[in-house]
Amino acid sequence: MKKEVKIILVSCLFVIVNFSIRSGTTIHGESFIGQTFKAGSFSYEVISKNEVLVYKYDHQEPDTMEVVSSVEYQGKKYNVTKFHYDHSDAITKKIVILSGVKEVIINPDGVPGYEYPNLEELILPDTLEYINPGFSFTMTNLNSIQLSDKNKYYKVEDNVLFSKNGTDLIAFPSGDDRISYRIPNGVRTIKKEAFASNQNLQDVLIPVSLTELEPWTFAGSHIQRLDLSHVKKAGRGTFEFCHNLKEIKLGRETVLNGGQFYENRSLKDISVEEGNPKLWSEDGVLYGRSGDDKTLVCYPSAKEELSYAVSPGTNCIEDSAFHMCRLDQVFLPPSVQKISSSAFNYGNDGKAEKPIQIYLCGDRLPEIKKAAFTDLASGSVIYLKNQELKNQFDLGNQKNRYIDQQDKESVIQVSGMEQQPAEDIILDSESVSLDMGKDGRQVSRLLEISLFPLSSTDKIIVSGSDHRILTVSDLGRITAVSPGTAFVTVKAGNVRKECRVTVYGPLGNSDDIPKQFYTGAEIRPEPVVRNHNGQVLKRGNDYTVEYKNNKNPGRAEVLIEGIGCFQGSIKTSFDIRIKGNDVSGAKVVYPQRYYYYEGKPVTPKPSVSLNGRHLEEGRDYCIEYMGNNGIGFGCVCLTGINDYYGQNFSYYQIIRRKDNNKKYEKISFVSQPKNSVYTGKSIFRTVRVKSGNRVLKLNKDYTVKYTANKNCGKARMEVIGKGGYTGKINRYFVIVPKKARIRKIKAGKKKAKVYIRKSPGKPSGYQICWSAGKNFSKSKSVSTAGTVRWMRRLKRKKYYCIKVRAYKTINGKKYFGSYSGIKRVKIK
Repeated sequence: MKKEVKIILVSCLFVIVNFSIRSGTTIHGESFIGQTFKAGSFSYEVISKNEVLVYKYDHQEPDTMEVVSSVEYQGKKYNVTKFHYDHSDAITKKIVILSGVKEVIINPDGVPGYEYPNLEELILPDTLEYINPGFSFTMTNLNSIQLSDKNKYYKVEDNVLFSKNGTDLIAFPSGDDRISYRIPNGVRTIKKEAFASNQNLQDVLIPVSLTELEPWTFAGSHIQRLDLSHVKKAGRGTFEFCHNLKEIKLGRETVLNGGQFYENRSLKDISVEEGNPKLWSEDGVLYGRSGDDKTLVCYPSAKEELSYAVSPGTNCIEDSAFHMCRLDQVFLPPSVQKISSSAFNYGNDGKAEKPIQIYLCGDRLPEIKKAAFTDLASGSVIYLKNQELKNQFDLGNQKNRYIDQQDKESVIQVSGMEQQPAEDIILDSESVSLDMGKDGRQVSRLLEISLFPLSSTDKIIVSGSDHRILTVSDLGRITAVSPGTAFVTVKAGNVRKECRVTVYGPLGNSDDIPKQFYTGAEIRPEPVVRNHNGQVLKRGNDYTVEYKNNKNPGRAEVLIEGIGCFQGSIKTSFDIRIKGNDVSGAKVVYPQRYYYYEGKPVTPKPSVSLNGRHLEEGRDYCIEYMGNNGIGFGCVCLTGINDYYGQNFSYYQIIRRKDNNKKYEKISFVSQPKNSVYTGKSIFRTVRVKSGNRVLKLNKDYTVKYTANKNCGKARMEVIGKGGYTGKINRYFVIVPKKARIRKIKAGKKKAKVYIRKSPGKPSGYQICWSAGKNFSKSKSVSTAGTVRWMRRLKRKKYYCIKVRAYKTINGKKYFGSYSGIKRVKIK
């Protein structure tokens, strides 16, 4: 009986808990946010204690969807604050969202498959705080957007949704039947997909205030003309699928971000306002610049030419540059180094009207991306300059699929061009100037080269006449090295052309002018002037010189000004001195033989005379003291001033004043320092110093003076007592060579020649050790003073292991460094 009661109680508890979870309430403080339920035609999700969002509609009413402001479920009332609708709806014609909803998100990712083809009217709530840009992208019949004037974040004017301040245009209804629309002045940004899929608009008049188009602004619309003269930035896909677009005008500040052109089958002309540094138009074809590289952005699909030669100097053919083109022939110049994916393509359907011949006129195969040639018409031909390039193309096509066809039965031929000699070389300029600026920066410029006829098969050879002035690449990129004039020569077969290149740049520097002696006349020493590469320049050809204050003793000024290809100026100076007034020869006399150290710097005033004349401090020389704050020798440095020049160094002794009552202890023990390995720097060792049983401290009780402690060999340590300690003891240690290295080994017949990388530190020689085994249990060795040595009497066809080490000979004994790594060689 007790068991049955327990089962009944557990079952009741399970029912209560299950009911609480489904009703979205809280048990024992636990929140059930995220639980879902259905009420009426809608499905809801709990997002807070009192709020839900709508995420699904079941179409119980065929035409109108009304999103209510609150819903009751399981006796609890929830406020509806969000409406998320991210699936297709082919039934609803009208959506009404009542007051209380703050956020509306419809098809947030702009998925083309989520369509609302019958939706005609959208009524937004006055409480709306956010609606996602691009919500109307697939509402192709939407002709009315309504919103109360009371809304604080958005407004509707003339059936178009804007931000409240009027700076952002959010959505133009796709089903609006107007064919022309003037955007109000004050709008700065058109939001994502605002005009996308509109089937009626042909002209949109853009105000001066508008500067930015977000991605896919006009994608899929029937717009015919766009004047973007004042737009600074156009996001990705602005013009995609605009089948009726015929003409585009871009401004001097317009920048296009990402791919823009795709399935623009009616496009005839793209123009760019002069002065745009990134984009320009050549006969209606859009070109751009990426860094120093020139790119072809878009060849308008509807241009009526049958043949087109890409502008010489173009480096890259961008994605969809030749989309849906109707050309019979395209010639890509030798400068093209990259062909992007889908550079040649024919839209989603992949239906080309006629075959095309594409000529790659370069002497090297450019970088070709996957599917660069997409859906060419059957019978199209890609021509390369020679059979070697064709073979490279075929191999790359097998690996990376340069050619990609939806129609697997279409035949695209890859062929070498027929041999055709060049008749002429066309350069974009016969004279080029490069300015390196005031800082001598490296500048370059591409010489645009093409051949006539365009399909000539002669190899293009480019060279420069003076590498000190410029360098030039195989593709014709000229890089300035130093100011001057040189020539770039272009050859193709029997044809030759030259381009004169003038490089302008700053003077480099001038060497210091040595001091001069007074003669009574103007002194004009010849300066040595160099460019940035250290080359000496010529006066009169490259620069002029002016002198100032160059007669009397003192400091003369020199002004060097560039002429010809050299710009700017250099200011320098030199000293004029009276001969014989060099204080380095002065007699310095100290009033005392030595000076006592009293715990502060010792600064004696010596008597100074030169050629029998007494000199005065401050008038004839200035004085500087060094090493004068302790026992030892102080130094006086005299530097000539005014009519005197040069420097004079003299020394004076500083001693300890004897204290007859003080007892001095003698150093009795210094430990032996350890040997060291050469490091390229002075080596210092630690020793243990004692006086009796007392351990002394460095720099307090004793000092250490080193001799020969940098290079390989025997170094000396001189331990000298200090303070209350006297005496001097010498200790020695050896600096051995650092680990040796084998540069290479050359095997010969029964011999091998070992090349050793020279070890620093002046070692005496090297020991070479060889063995048939890696453990060197049975080995032979030989010593050599040089870095190259033959090892003879080796066994043919046998492998030997070889290692080397450097040594230093001291008093007949060799001190070795570490062995090098082992190298293995087979004897011939």
